[in-house]
Amino acid sequence: MFVHLPHRWSVFEETVMSSGENYCSLLKRLFLVRRRRLLLILLILYVIATYFLKQSLWNALEHVRYKTFPHKKDLGPYRELIFLQVLFRHGHHSPFSSYPKDPIPDSYWHEGMGQLTKLGRLQHYVVGKYLRQYYDGFLSYNVQEVDCLSSIAFRSLFGGYAFLAGLYPSPPGKKLDQDLSWQPVPCSFLPLNKDKYLQSLPNCPAAELDKSAMFKTKEALKFMAPHRHLYKFWSEHSGLNVDTYGDAGSLYKTLLAEKTENLTIPQWAEDTWEDLEIQSNICYHFNFRTRLLHRLRAGPVIDKIMTRMQHKIGHPDDKLKVYVYSGHGSNVAAVLQAFRVFNQRIPTYGSTILFELYREESGNHSVRFLLSNATEPEKYIPPPHVLYMPGCGEFCPLEVVERSTADLYPLDWEKECMEGDGNRIRKLLNPPPDRPLGFFY
Repeated sequence: MFVHLPHRWSVFEETVMSSGENYCSLLKRLFLVRRRRLLLILLILYVIATYFLKQSLWNALEHVRYKTFPHKKDLGPYRELIFLQVLFRHGHHSPFSSYPKDPIPDSYWHEGMGQLTKLGRLQHYVVGKYLRQYYDGFLSYNVQEVDCLSSIAFRSLFGGYAFLAGLYPSPPGKKLDQDLSWQPVPCSFLPLNKDKYLQSLPNCPAAELDKSAMFKTKEALKFMAPHRHLYKFWSEHSGLNVDTYGDAGSLYKTLLAEKTENLTIPQWAEDTWEDLEIQSNICYHFNFRTRLLHRLRAGPVIDKIMTRMQHKIGHPDDKLKVYVYSGHGSNVAAVLQAFRVFNQRIPTYGSTILFELYREESGNHSVRFLLSNATEPEKYIPPPHVLYMPGCGEFCPLEVVERSTADLYPLDWEKECMEGDGNRIRKLLNPPPDRPLGFFY
């Protein structure tokens, strides 16, 4: 039986046989040739498959990316981000004061008490860099498009500078030094007696009276009653007179500053850490519990935020695209309470609220609220999550936001603050919803 072999095979066989090689050697060499061809074909198929797989994966990632960061991609002809406002709490700071039995001396804090630490500055810088990436495509490198207002407190002012350094680095190719990607961005502040926006607790007797009255309410007394043994325990171990959730909250802040610095805190504090945290959370809840407190503590800055939105709408060619408010945890908590979106947790270091103003296809405008509250922003910042005002979706019509906050704008803040118990103003306000105390556990 004869098998017809291709011409190339015959020539190859004759050449090989004439050279004295046996038939097995021939098959071996032929197999190697065929294997190389097969490997080449497989390699080509692999490259093609990898390309299409990469494209499919990229499209999927783009979908996730733009679902998380919708401003980075055209949302269609119906929605465009036109203005951004940012309000944040300062980063990690040294304690405002130590407690009598504190094993850590005040001299440890070389910045001074109540000042922004190196870690705090890093947190702000990292948050700024993160938002730089988050709003890529919306932000340029032109510092004329950003403005900043800070509390006069150094921890807020320095935090604002660090944040802006991350948000607006040097334009490409224009670094001051090869190791310094920085350009100067100003951040202003108001005198202490003129700042009703970003002070931690500006002088307002009516607000202080309302806050102090909370200690005597049934809600507060009911909360404190089962914790009296803890107040006694903390008093004995710290040397402080801990008699209320406010005292416990102050102790917690000192210990938190030390713990975040990786210092060793006493074992009694570690053993009751969750209880201390609950006291601090309830403190922020009661400190801004009433609508009067919303109006007097958060009203001025909310009024400024809404006014700037209206200005942008009326002046679309204005270069200003970003306005930054560098404040305190009390500012963040008060604003969240006023918008009825507070999660009843102490704002984390560098906790940031984002107010996005969008122009719709119809010509109307909407607002989206986002919160970034990373536990350790210097290590990892998760994507900001959407805050939903009661009765609103993700993109809330501007007129709905204005209507919901209309009772928060003081006509004369200084006068209202001096009106004793605030009964006249209280009658004009919408009471906040009740929050069960079990929410804090």
